[in-house]
Amino acid sequence: MGESALRDVITELAEDLYAFKDWAIGEYSDNEELNQRIWRKYPGF
Repeated sequence: MGESALRDVITELAEDLYAFKDWAIGEYSDNEELNQRIWRKYPGF
């Protein structure tokens, strides 16, 4: 993986970690689309 691609991956992960506290996800969430999108991106959350 090139330096630029790795930087993009690290940036995306950092942004997700920052925003995670605001995600309404989980067993009791009404937002099934968001749940599925996050599950596909981060299986096992």
